Amino acid sequence: MVGYTKVMKRILGVLGILILAVGLCFFLVPYFSGALEVERIAFFVGSWPVYWYGIVMGLAMVAGLTLILKLSDIKNIISAENLWELMLYILIGGIIGARLLFVVLKWSEYAGSLTAIFNIHEGGMSIHGAVLGGLMALLLYARRRRGYFWQYADLLVPGLGLGQAIGRFGNFFNQEAFGGPTNLPWKMFVAPVARPVGFEGEVFFHPTFLYESIGLALILTLLIFVYQKSRFVGQTALIYLISYSVLRFVVEYFRVDADKWGWLTVAQWASIGILLVALWLYQARLKRS
Repeated sequence: MVGYTKVMKRILGVLGILILAVGLCFFLVPYFSGALEVERIAFFVGSWPVYWYGIVMGLAMVAGLTLILKLSDIKNIISAENLWELMLYILIGGIIGARLLFVVLKWSEYAGSLTAIFNIHEGGMSIHGAVLGGLMALLLYARRRRGYFWQYADLLVPGLGLGQAIGRFGNFFNQEAFGGPTNLPWKMFVAPVARPVGFEGEVFFHPTFLYESIGLALILTLLIFVYQKSRFVGQTALIYLISYSVLRFVVEYFRVDADKWGWLTVAQWASIGILLVALWLYQARLKRS
């Protein structure tokens, strides 16, 4: 009976994912074709606009935190009270790191108006900054609570992956972080005001936000499996760093708005650095285990 219940849960889970994927396709098609215009503002609270970007980021955080809570039941490495405290550390550190790195990389756009730094609802978050800020917060928390950094990291990265997969749709509503011109069947219409300099005459572009979101969904499936069957502490976290670095490096080739250092984008250089360190740590921890 227990085995039958597990099988039914997996079947229902797969069906749920398929239904969600089909619904997502129906949602995106009219926007990708240009039949519907993407609206950045969802609604107003009085005179205060509520942006879709903020709503999507909020949903991403809630989904990620919910998954972390579910996974914490599998391995009892932290109490529920301390887990909430840890996630607060990570959330604050991740947001600050994501925004700061983006502002540093785009400093010429913010130097004339420092108050614009706080306009997070308009977009402008660096995932590498989020990872760095989150890692710093995790190190701080682990030292303060005398906990084990790698155990905490293993618990958190699946939630991070889920949050990223959902959060990428914030780029869709902001009409940003898309790729170069294309005529592929899944091409995305971009409004004239959002087209990069030099591409004003183009109409359809690569939906790189969707490429990354799909890739992250696949990575998330791997992370959940590894978390339950890991060979050593830290394996889940390191697999996330390795797989996401590869994914981001590939997706960056489609981007036309990314800042470049030499012949690669800043994100590609960061991905190479993280990938090399993560591979070295993986090998070292595997030998130690």
